Amino acid sequence: MFSMVRFCGVVDDRDGDFPRSTLAYCCDAISISISALFGCSPVTAFIESGAGISEGGRTGLTGMTTGFLFLLSIVFGPIFSSVPPWATGPALILVGCMMARQITEINWRYIGDTLPSFVVIAFVPFSYSVAYGIIAGMFLYTALNLMISLTVRISGGRIEPDNYDMKEYWTWKAPGRKPWFVRAFRNATYSAKDMHKSSPQTFNAHGGLDCEMLRVASSDERKDDARVSVSVPVPALSRCSR
Repeated sequence: MFSMVRFCGVVDDRDGDFPRSTLAYCCDAISISISALFGCSPVTAFIESGAGISEGGRTGLTGMTTGFLFLLSIVFGPIFSSVPPWATGPALILVGCMMARQITEINWRYIGDTLPSFVVIAFVPFSYSVAYGIIAGMFLYTALNLMISLTVRISGGRIEPDNYDMKEYWTWKAPGRKPWFVRAFRNATYSAKDMHKSSPQTFNAHGGLDCEMLRVASSDERKDDARVSVSVPVPALSRCSR
């Protein structure tokens, strides 16, 4: 999916993110999980999507049109199955050549980024699988950069690979605004903590909140005419206002 999004040209160069990325990744993950349960092929973004992107497709209308045509192709399945693969292969080869320009954006100056990228590029055609190539590159990237990081830390920065300061910066902390469900959970947590951290409430003989005592406590005065600061929970004030 990220390759297709980058091919669209909507990825922000500052943080590597794109609009509504959380929703897109969640939909992709849920679709793949459901398709695996039903035993069908993964419902995700394939390399064939690059053909629609190269023709100017940027919205879901392209996907809806493609899905509708696939639905119609069920009736004409025997006719389409007679078309040999080498008749449709040139279109995919052309799209692959257009996507190859992304290689120029790889950080070739630092070995921690160069070697994993080269392994991915070389492993995909030999393994006949894009997934295997990506997995090999991810394992190599993790192991190589972990060893480099440990060496730099143990040596106190005296032993570093060439162009170490030019490595591609990354962090697990995503910049910008958090997803809506993260913000909703955080606000709910903060609200619960604020209610517990507030001053103890005063209850009357019937077990209810004694609003009169809260009003007296909030307007109490010292002998030196200095008012006392009393923190009253917001839910308590709302019940008193009723």
